[in-house]
Order: sequence, then structure tokens, then C-alpha cells
Amino acid sequence: MKYFSRILAIVMLVLSVYPSLPAAAADQPAPIIRIKGKVWYVSPPMDLYGIMSEDGKKFHPIRKLPRDFQKDGMEVVVEGKIRDDLVGARMWGQPFEVVKITRAEQYIAPEDREAFRLLQLRMGAFNNKDLGQLQSIDTMARGLSPEQFTAWIAGFDKFTLRYFETTAAANPVIMDSTISGTCLFSRERVNSVALSGNFQYALMKFTMKKSPEGWKFTETGNYVPDTDVDMDQYVADLLEKAKQKYGSTDLTGWKG
Repeated sequence: MKYFSRILAIVMLVLSVYPSLPAAAADQPAPIIRIKGKVWYVSPPMDLYGIMSEDGKKFHPIRKLPRDFQKDGMEVVVEGKIRDDLVGARMWGQPFEVVKITRAEQYIAPEDREAFRLLQLRMGAFNNKDLGQLQSIDTMARGLSPEQFTAWIAGFDKFTLRYFETTAAANPVIMDSTISGTCLFSRERVNSVALSGNFQYALMKFTMKKSPEGWKFTETGNYVPDTDVDMDQYVADLLEKAKQKYGSTDLTGWKG
């Protein structure tokens, strides 16, 4: 009888403990996510400025957006938490606790800083004619011989990063181990007798991946916009974006 009583006590203890596990999991803090979209005014009676993501998801800020962001159609990037614990009948979308909100053209993401760091090292490797530095950050360059590297950059100097942007694959976004994007850089011909045209702009697409050794370029190549694009205007637009987002069209001294 005592043996049976002990077994019963153990069973009751297990049943009393395990139902509490889901509640304990529910107490875990929600992750910070990032959403790119537009401010969306929801007409009375709600009188709400919500967030509509690029892929059409609706988010209902649990507090009013700052007055400077209460503008219908403004493109923004918001960081915050989905608050499923606050779901209500009058919610316009998923309840969302905004931690940070920024105009889209001025937003600097964590992956932007990582991309900038590697892109600057790449520009430096070209300017210093340093194949070792390039190979330390670019897995595709590890097969280059010194002669191939010299031939690749022959006739060019003063490589300067002018603009870059990273692209997010999904919305909401949680930074992971892969970053993709495009950049605009300039270079100048050396030992040229031409009176003009020594200064050139070039576009590059890139993919970076995080390894135990840190971030490395795993894919790089020329970036070509749509065939019907006016390249002069395209470059001018990117330079204007650089002014708005980074405060300069020469990112050599940008601090991130």
C-alpha cells in the first residue's frame, strides 16, 4: 500500500508540474523584429496611424506614433515586438510595441554596418594592392594569384565607396547569417593621357555569410540594372540617396 501511495504521489507531482510549462514558455520575452513599410492612417472612429508592411501585413502600435511620424504614406522602418498578449476585438492588425521608428531613407540596420566594414576593407585592399587583405575577407579571391590580382586592378586607383544598401529577404526581419546587397563605388584611371573620362563609377552586387572566422564575402559580381535604365540618372539617384542616408557621397570617413 505504501508503494502504491508513493507511485500515486509521483504521478500527481508530474501532473502538477507539466501543465505549468506552457505558461513558463509564454513568459519568454518576444524577440525584437524589424518591419519596413508605410504609415497607414485608419479613419475614424479608430483615428489610428498603423504600420502596413511591404508585403501587406498590418501592425497596430500599442501606443501612438510620435507626431513627426503621423503622416499617411510615410515610408518607415520600425523595430519592436509583436504583442499577442494584447489582442483585442478592435485591433486593426497585430498589436505591436514600437521600440524605434525611423524614416526608411535614413535607417541604418545592423547588417548595414557589417556590410560597410567589409566593403571598406575591400576598397582598402584595392588601393593598397594588398591581395592578402582581400583574400582574408573574400572567399572568391582565395584562388587568385598575385599576377591575376595585379592584372585585375591594373590601371585603376583611388577606389572609393559611394553608396551601398542591403536587402532583406522577408518582412518582419530578424538578422541572420547571410547579408546581400549592392554598392556603388568610384575608381580613377592612372597613367592615362585622356583629358577626361578618367573617373568611373561601377556597381557591384554582393553576398556575405557569417562563419566561425567572422563575416566574409562569398559572392561578388557586376550589378546591372534593368536594360532600359538611364545609367547616368541611376547613379545620380544613388548619390542622392547617399546624401540622405549617410550624409555624404564619399563614405571613406563614415563612422556607421
